[in-house]
Amino acid sequence: MTFYSASTKPISSSTAQRPWTTLNDPAVDDMLQDYQERFCTFENASIFISTFNVNGKSPPDYTSDWLNFDTERMPDFVVIGLQEMDLALGTYVTESTIREEQWLRALKKCLPKMYQIIEKVRLIGIFMVIYRNYESRLPLPSPVHTSWVATGFLKFGNKGGVGISFDINNTPVCFINSHLAAGGELSKRNQDFREISQMKFNNERGLYDHDIVFWLGDLNYRLDSPYGYDAVVDIIESGNANTLLEFDQLRKQQQQRQAFHGFKELLGLPFRPTYKFDVNTSRWDTSEKRRIPAWCDRILYWTKDKKIKISQNEYSSVEKVVFSDHKPVRASFVLGSKIVNEQKKAKVYEEVLREGDKKANEMLPQIELSATEFNFGNVYYRSAIVRTLTIKNTGKSGTRFSFAPTHQDESLPKNWLTITPKSSYIEAGADVEINLQVLVSDEEARKISIPGKSEFALTCILIISLDQGRDYFVVCEARYQKSCFGCSFIHLMSNGHRLPKDEDDLLVIPPKSTDPLEVGDPRVPIQIFWLCWALRSLSMQEITFDETFSESYFHQIRDCLDNGKPKELIAKKDKKWISMIYSSLLMLIDSFEEPMFPSDINLSELKSDHERLITISAFPQPHLKVMDFLLDFFVDLTLKNDDFFKNLQVLANILFHSKIPKGSVERRSLLLFCINHRRHKRGLPVLIDDQPTPIAPME
Repeated sequence: MTFYSASTKPISSSTAQRPWTTLNDPAVDDMLQDYQERFCTFENASIFISTFNVNGKSPPDYTSDWLNFDTERMPDFVVIGLQEMDLALGTYVTESTIREEQWLRALKKCLPKMYQIIEKVRLIGIFMVIYRNYESRLPLPSPVHTSWVATGFLKFGNKGGVGISFDINNTPVCFINSHLAAGGELSKRNQDFREISQMKFNNERGLYDHDIVFWLGDLNYRLDSPYGYDAVVDIIESGNANTLLEFDQLRKQQQQRQAFHGFKELLGLPFRPTYKFDVNTSRWDTSEKRRIPAWCDRILYWTKDKKIKISQNEYSSVEKVVFSDHKPVRASFVLGSKIVNEQKKAKVYEEVLREGDKKANEMLPQIELSATEFNFGNVYYRSAIVRTLTIKNTGKSGTRFSFAPTHQDESLPKNWLTITPKSSYIEAGADVEINLQVLVSDEEARKISIPGKSEFALTCILIISLDQGRDYFVVCEARYQKSCFGCSFIHLMSNGHRLPKDEDDLLVIPPKSTDPLEVGDPRVPIQIFWLCWALRSLSMQEITFDETFSESYFHQIRDCLDNGKPKELIAKKDKKWISMIYSSLLMLIDSFEEPMFPSDINLSELKSDHERLITISAFPQPHLKVMDFLLDFFVDLTLKNDDFFKNLQVLANILFHSKIPKGSVERRSLLLFCINHRRHKRGLPVLIDDQPTPIAPME
């Protein structure tokens, strides 16, 4: 599959080691760690990692400048992470693997012959492949697990992360390749990090269950610099790029513990910013936007505790590679992987157990919490709120904590509160900061958007469990403010244009008015009418279908709809705002409980135009009315915007509430039939479908 693909056959090896396991007693485990040299040997594993945003470009014939190694010290593992590997619109909705195959062939040419793929994983344009040197003394990892998390606009996977997990000897290792939110969306980048951090593999391991996590990718963190473009370029060209690191968003977010807390990176970046360049040059961006250079492309790592043996030998960019607007980044590590001698471990365990019995009382784990109650206040659709919980280990031994399943009412959605990290090890006297994030998106909003209620109380009790210790409890509360997003469109149509915020006020009487903005159109919820009215009033021609999604613009548009202020939709005139109004229309349709095209349609049975017409005429009345209105709008869009076909497949998938590749051609075909049928009624020529075309790179 293209939406998410991974090798399906697990690698097996008789020499594979069992993973290191703890003994569920923090005191004993802690002492065992101190004595691990008595029952563990350590075998060095050399790991080469590179990340590269390739800007949707086909691979060059040869990339020796990028992937060159010291022939006397060939790494045991080579990890390649690509972003924007494929920007063809069809990739979002079909199973095309053409670009993936091109890159695999190109990488095979560049890598020495002793490297063989042990696993690969892909989410749209985010691709990661891991090679193993078959001349290595290290055992072949088995089994190997993959996973992915989609973020970004409508969760299509243009942003997000992919992961690969396996054991090197007895050391669990995880690799994450991610592409985070672009541009000025700093809070969304942090949110993407938290979402990807929830990744689970099919062996039930989470990220923080590994001994070490390598995180690579286009993280998209920019410079919060007081200097303009020219000044920043002058500083870089004078050889003083490192003086700009104080403005690096990633370092700031780490210091503020908002994202990548606990992840390590070389203190002074030994290379210049990696974005943005004119394609086919090493010249900084000279386009109209003149993007200020930034270290967007990074490689970081996290270790479970200080006893993990890891050293970094290289961290560099490759400026000779010029076919993208980014530069590739490389890093080399040596990991001391554990080999456990089970017989020796058993003997040490008996000794430690006897010693642990003597110290049992004084070694009982104890922690302090910075707070036991968190009130997040009012929460709005797709607006994340984050609070920080600090856990301090006040005991005399290290301890491990984990969050047990959340205790809450069964009527509440499961994922309204996310915890990062969900488990960790805390050394005696140390502390760990936990990010608690409340976010209500489609799935959660649909479950709690109850007719007649303008807000909904969200409450849960978090249970923090210590190994061989007591449980601790934290209460979290929030009040979700109902939105038109995540509702039933049928309910909105039957509600007499009553706004979500007014639903529990029985005295609200809709005004008698002839103003079209107050009357709307009886065929659709008034929020759809307002969005289409705004697009017609501004310029449908200015809609850019591949515009980078802006959370801040979306929040403003959402508030206009929920607060009944449609005229504010046309207060801004810029192209990005217009495009975001259109994106908000798609998001609104996608968020509804019901799809516009009823879910019981059997597309495979629609062999003729007559069968299509019969099927459509049998739609429930609310669906017929909304589609009648939307088809008029879509026809107008075909007349005003020459790029309409770039949007056709995404639009079809949204109307069907389906993002899976299977059936995508049939969905597109039925939507185009409906549009052409309406065009024919209006005396317009029929549109001939074209093939999905490449879309512009997304930052």
